[in-house]
Amino acid sequence: MPTDEPLRDDLVELLRRRALTEDAARPDAVARRHAAGGRTARENVADLVDDGSFVEYGRYAIAAQRMRRDVEDLIARTPADGLVAGTARVDGSPCAVLSYDYTVLAGTQGALGHRKKDRLFDVIERSRLPTVFFARAVAAGPATPTIRWSRRSTCPRSRCGRRCPGWCHESRWSRVGASRATP
Repeated sequence: MPTDEPLRDDLVELLRRRALTEDAARPDAVARRHAAGGRTARENVADLVDDGSFVEYGRYAIAAQRMRRDVEDLIARTPADGLVAGTARVDGSPCAVLSYDYTVLAGTQGALGHRKKDRLFDVIERSRLPTVFFARAVAAGPATPTIRWSRRSTCPRSRCGRRCPGWCHESRWSRVGASRATP
């Protein structure tokens, strides 16, 4: 039943923020990506998954640069902290999809993007989902807060007492400290 009542202010703000996460909100960045022969993260995901099936994780995350940039600037320029990730269906089968967004800080991986990725990897493991990850090597920018990580030397699971080689599904990243890169 449609009503003529105006939308609540918080819903209007949510819709504004959601629109800022779409490619249409950043036409200059998208044009630069296309000019370089690349595609956007959202284009990759949309072409892969079944229509309407993508459920995005952390869409409203922004880069952790609040001491260097205004929050409104971060909201406009760093949607999803440069990582479009979630669950979807591909040819009717459930899967997980992750794609680094090179229109956001040239694909630099941010702290919140890492947290999103780690959370989604836990969902992937628990649900045993096949995964598609659109990625390529990038370097951390000088203004990006970084977190140092190391592999545990043995598998944390009780059923596995061996030393994990680092790429094994049973190994985990553990946080050993944090540092902030200086400009």
